[in-house]
Amino acid sequence: MSEPNLKLWLEQRRDRLESIASQYVTTEQLIRLACLAATRQPQLATCSPESILKSLMDAAALGIRPGGLNGRGYLVPRMNRKTGKLECQFDPGWRGIVDIARRSKTLRTVDAHVVYERELADGLFSVDYGRDPPVQHQPYLGTEDRGPIVAAYCTATFVDGTRQVEVLTRSDLAKIRACSTSKAGPWQNWEDEMARKSAVRRAAKYWPVEAEIAETISVACSKSDDAQGQSVGPQRQLTSFADAISAPAALADGAHDIDGVVDNSPTEPVAASDRADLE
Repeated sequence: MSEPNLKLWLEQRRDRLESIASQYVTTEQLIRLACLAATRQPQLATCSPESILKSLMDAAALGIRPGGLNGRGYLVPRMNRKTGKLECQFDPGWRGIVDIARRSKTLRTVDAHVVYERELADGLFSVDYGRDPPVQHQPYLGTEDRGPIVAAYCTATFVDGTRQVEVLTRSDLAKIRACSTSKAGPWQNWEDEMARKSAVRRAAKYWPVEAEIAETISVACSKSDDAQGQSVGPQRQLTSFADAISAPAALADGAHDIDGVVDNSPTEPVAASDRADLE
C-alpha cells in the first residue's frame, strides 16, 4: 500500500485511533508518523494495513510515538509463517520505556549509556556501589577505535535524591542477545541502542513507580519481545564485575521461536537527522 493510500486508509479508521489516543500521542501524530515510516522503510508499505493499524493502537495505548523518531518506538515488518505475509508489529524503544517511567511522580531522571572496551582498558569506567555516584564514566573521545561494547548501564535518580544503578556486563548482554531468534535485526544493526534498552529494562524492574506505570512498562517490554522474536528468561545479578566483563558468554539455553512468526527484516533504521539525538 502506497503512502497516500495508507494515509487515506488510516483516516477512514480515525475513530478507532481516537478511542485510544491520549495526551502523550495524538491521532494526527499516529497517522503522520506511520506514513513517514512507510516512506523510510519500503517493506512497511507491504504489510497488511490491519497490522499497521493494530501497531498504531498498541503505540497509542502505551503513549509512545511510533515510527522510529528519536528511538522511542518502531514499526517493524515481520513475516508470518502461517499466512506467508508481512505483518507490522510495534516495538517500543528504550527512550519510549523511559518516557513511560517519567510519568511517575517518583522519578527525577533516567539515563542509559554503553561502555566500550577502550574505555574500560584506559580506566575511564568504574563501578563502586559504595560511592556516590556509583558509576564513573568518561567517554573515549580519541581517534582510535573504541572496540566492542563491554557493558551497558542505567542510572535513575528519584525525587528523594537517592540513586539506582544497574550494570549489564558483556556476558549479560550476550545472554540477552542469544535469546533473540532474529538472524538480522536490531542487535546486528543497532547494538548500542539494544544494549541501552537491556539496561533500562533491567533497572525498571526495581523502580518504585506507581502500579499503573509499572504495568505499562511491563506491557511495553512484552510488545518489544514479540516484535523481536525474543524470549528473555531471568537474568543473573552482577557479581564479580571484572571477571564477568571479560568473559565471553555461552549461548543461553532455551531460546525459541515465537509460534508462527519469524524475523524477516531489520528494525527500521533511524534517519541520520534523528541519529544524533540517540547518542
